Amino acid sequence: MIIQCSKIYHNTESKDGKPYRTSKGKPFTLITIKSHDGKTYKFTDFNGIGANWEDGCSIDTDALGFEITEKVWNGQTQYELGKPRKLANPELEARVAKLEERMNAMAEWVKTIQNKQG
Repeated sequence: MIIQCSKIYHNTESKDGKPYRTSKGKPFTLITIKSHDGKTYKFTDFNGIGANWEDGCSIDTDALGFEITEKVWNGQTQYELGKPRKLANPELEARVAKLEERMNAMAEWVKTIQNKQG
């Protein structure tokens, strides 16, 4: 999906002047995007992905790997842009990948046996 941006706001501080930080102290920029079709998108930018976004630009959410989640806040529909969450544990990721590999191998083995029988 391509978002045609009419206005983009980059905020590093809340309205009371406090810097945006996670509960673990990691700073981020809250980006609010107003699109040409009247929709509002929010993006919590930890890595500077949206640092160069400016009024009038186009954002290709598919190319960036964003998921779009619809949220209703104070009676208004907004959309959140976010990256799909990865497993937080690399060891667990490796185990899941190995299991998926073995399941695919088993599925191929079952197909082979079915083809021989039938």
